[in-house]
Amino acid sequence: LEEFNGLEAVGSLGIGPVTLGFQTLTNDVVWGNSGDTYWTLTYNKEKILRRWDFTAKLGYYTYETSGKFIPQAAGAEDNGFRHLDLTFSHPIGNTGAKFHITSIIGGDDRNGVEQDNAIVFGLSYDFDI
Repeated sequence: LEEFNGLEAVGSLGIGPVTLGFQTLTNDVVWGNSGDTYWTLTYNKEKILRRWDFTAKLGYYTYETSGKFIPQAAGAEDNGFRHLDLTFSHPIGNTGAKFHITSIIGGDDRNGVEQDNAIVFGLSYDFDI
């Protein structure tokens, strides 16, 4: 199963409401090449409209163009816009739960295939252990 187990180096740096993050594969796996890096730029703003919070997250990839499981392909991209998520969330009373609505603007994958846009509804509950 080693071809499915990817070790990643992960890091982020945040200043105020903005965070820059990365995840880099350190070995070749069936879903990525060693050196593939997923970059994120996130902006969080609490209480943007009364009790609504807002998050924008931009995802961008830099790809190694050839690896053990993903060889160099004609038309393969070496980088590209992956997605933009725009999320609004609102607490549900004093329950600790939140309602979320996210609009996902799809980018392209490593082969230049355009990803679909989507709207996602969700619920979350934060708690301490």
